[in-house]
Amino acid sequence: MAKNTDVLSIFDILKRVPSIIPDAPKLIEALLRLRLTPSDKEFNYTQLFVKQVKKQKSRPFISDEYSKHSYQDFNNWVNRLAHQFQARGIKKGDKVVLMLENSTEQMAMSYALSKIGAISALINTSLRKDSLAHCVGLAQPHIIIAHHHFIEAISDVQHKLQDVPQEYIEYRGERDNAPSIEQQGKTAFDLLCSDNPESEPVISDPTVAKDACFYIYTSGTTGMPKASVISHGRWLKAYCAFGLSGLRLKKDDSLYIVLPIYHATAMVVCMTSVIAGGAQAVIRRKFSLSRFWPDVKENNITAFGYVGEICRFLLNAEPHSGEKDHKMTKMIGNGLRRDIWMEFKDRFGVEQICEFYASSEGNAAFFNALNLDGTIGLSVNPFAVVKYDTDEDAPVRDSKGRMIKQKPGDKGLLLAEITKLHPFDGYTEKTQTNKAIYRDVFKDGDAYFNTGDMVHLMGFRHIFFEDRMGDTFRWRAENVCTVEVESSIMEFNRCEQSIEHAIVYGVKVPDCDGRAGMAAIKLSEDTPAERFDLDKFHRHIASLMPAYAVPVFVRFINEVQLTSTFKYQKSGLKNDGFDVRKVNDPIYFLSPNNNKYIKLTPDLVSQKELWQQL
Repeated sequence: MAKNTDVLSIFDILKRVPSIIPDAPKLIEALLRLRLTPSDKEFNYTQLFVKQVKKQKSRPFISDEYSKHSYQDFNNWVNRLAHQFQARGIKKGDKVVLMLENSTEQMAMSYALSKIGAISALINTSLRKDSLAHCVGLAQPHIIIAHHHFIEAISDVQHKLQDVPQEYIEYRGERDNAPSIEQQGKTAFDLLCSDNPESEPVISDPTVAKDACFYIYTSGTTGMPKASVISHGRWLKAYCAFGLSGLRLKKDDSLYIVLPIYHATAMVVCMTSVIAGGAQAVIRRKFSLSRFWPDVKENNITAFGYVGEICRFLLNAEPHSGEKDHKMTKMIGNGLRRDIWMEFKDRFGVEQICEFYASSEGNAAFFNALNLDGTIGLSVNPFAVVKYDTDEDAPVRDSKGRMIKQKPGDKGLLLAEITKLHPFDGYTEKTQTNKAIYRDVFKDGDAYFNTGDMVHLMGFRHIFFEDRMGDTFRWRAENVCTVEVESSIMEFNRCEQSIEHAIVYGVKVPDCDGRAGMAAIKLSEDTPAERFDLDKFHRHIASLMPAYAVPVFVRFINEVQLTSTFKYQKSGLKNDGFDVRKVNDPIYFLSPNNNKYIKLTPDLVSQKELWQQL
């Protein structure tokens, strides 16, 4: 099996160039569009969709479990909805909250609002109580449109919504036992708008590239979610980076989307890829391990929108008869760990992995245009990787107060320069936007967006992701990268096929500086914790990692908690620490006396002198 490289050579780059030559016209179009569309130029991203409608017409564009639409049919529906919104007084700059699951309905309404210059606030459907009320409040919407499953959730925060009108929908073709909208005393939204015209809506105040089209909520490391602004110009940048330059789909391709559309990976990255290629989007409400390969086969899927945790689930699953008998050879997404990159490609026959890096609020994007293994690719945006002091939780500055750039092969904090061509749209709250900006970084007057991410600089404008800054912890005066430790733990499966998930984080220890490493391990069903060979596991980790990076604690968990975007939920585990008085899971401690893992008991936890030996 081939291995990933940490530093690229000119030969690594040159041998990939021939593969992109057939798509040279798309690459040229991408560069021209980026250069010729400044932030103050009139532009609406739906223009690019309409351009494809004229080309593709009756070809399939989008489908979900219950409905299918051609390019022309979907655009007609979008236009009917746009006319309806206009008739109700919705105009440029107005916000509409959409609390909907993955569906053609969700896509149609958001595109309709974008056509008339309004803004879709895409609410995470798992939000409840204060978080839900907070996110709706940030949008200050004219109306809330939600699926009837969420009537109760919205009713719970009714007193905080300031009499914002609410209307509800039912998905076409869906059958469930829930009471109807009318039975619950609520107003139904006219989803089909059958009597409305299908012509393109006319707007008196056209949008420009810097105008917002979506609010996408990012889960902050502390506090409530923040609403990041996706502008029409940022949608265009994604179209050029991921659609024209990265994945480069063709009209016969079908992209499988199981990621939530209320996040940017699905709504922006995946959908720009589809529209740029005149391809088809196959949407599902959520990821299903049991249905994945049958769905891929039945729908002639050729590409897949992923996050790394889904790839891990697929790898951990028992071999499926459909995992080789398919046409899915392309992927676009983020978070595919380097330790499983080649194994995933080889097992499932994937030929192209367009790993990317971007954030909902950020102004930098990296994409693996050259299909190199183990990298999130290159960026055409100006960026810097700077030296970072984890103890001070701040970039290192020289005697002149300037930050220090790292060299290829080094790790550091990723910063993205803010320029007129690469603006930082930020958040709806100005104070949050200002907090994310470093100024006077390398010279007076410059400004950079702080991504908060540690990356490894590979050279030739390529990087690979190391960790979120908050997940890099300090122990024994050294920085420990959780991704590296997790990858080393998963390599134990090469001799012991027993670990399904490994989640590494730092925990506070009494009278110790920094945080000690803890590995929360989810074992396979046929491997109880009592049978797991901790001595062998320790020898394995110690052979790969420096002593300070070897987990001091090992916790065996029964289930993995994920966020709505399938990322590991670490906050609860961190808060638990190693207090066996409140944690039922077995926790083992690497004893400094014999360098072996022993089971923690309340008595051991209370021995202060034990922790002083660390």
